[in-house]
Amino acid sequence: MKKYAFCRLSPLFAVAFAVLFAAPCLSLAQEKQVVTPAMVAIKKITGVTGNEWRQKTPNVGTKPAGKQREWGVIDAEFDLAANAPKFIDELVVNFTVMLQVAPNTDIRLVDGKKFSLLKLSVRYADVESGRGKKVGAVILPNAILRYGVPVGIAVDLVVDGKTIASKSEQSGDLKNVKGRWWEDPKVVDSSVVAKREGLLVDRAKTPFSLVSIDEYEVSK
Repeated sequence: MKKYAFCRLSPLFAVAFAVLFAAPCLSLAQEKQVVTPAMVAIKKITGVTGNEWRQKTPNVGTKPAGKQREWGVIDAEFDLAANAPKFIDELVVNFTVMLQVAPNTDIRLVDGKKFSLLKLSVRYADVESGRGKKVGAVILPNAILRYGVPVGIAVDLVVDGKTIASKSEQSGDLKNVKGRWWEDPKVVDSSVVAKREGLLVDRAKTPFSLVSIDEYEVSK
C-alpha cells in the first residue's frame, strides 16, 4: 500500500496552518465596537407641558364607529453618530412615565395615591446608525381616565447593560425635582406613588403601530 507523504504535516507547517486560519476568527472577534455616550444623542422626547402626548385612536382605513378614545403617545427621537457601529446588535429603551391626578378633575384617587408610576422596557435588534431614529411607547386610554395625566416622562437608551443616553420632561409637582427623578427613591418610593404594571405598552402593540411605520425602529 502506498503511503502519501503529504498526509504527515511537519510541526512548522502545522503552526503556520493554524495561524492562517485563526487570523480571520481573531479579526471577526475584534470587530465589535463599543457604543459610547458620545456616539448617541436623544434629540427630543414627547413633552408634558401641553397636550403633545394626547392623541386619539388613529384611523387606519375605516371610519370610527363611535367616540375615539384618547391615548398617551410617547415618542423619543435620537441620533447615532457617524463613528458609531454600523449596526447596534441590541438596543434596550427604558420608558418611565409618572401620572398625576390633577386637583381640578373629578378623578377619584385609587388607594389614596395621587401619583402612578409606569415603566416599560422595549428591545430593538440591529439598529442602524443614522439620524432621526424613533422609538415609542403608549399609555392606555383607561389609565389616563383613571390615574391622571403624565407629569413626568423619562427615556433611557441602554446598550450592553450600560445607559448611554437619557432625557426627561417634567411638569406639575415634578417640575422642580432635580436629577434623575425616575431613579430617586424619595420620588418613586414615596407614600403617594403607586407602581402600576401593564398600563404603558410598546407602540408596536397598539393601533399607532400602523402610523408612520417606516419612521420607527422595529421592536423584538
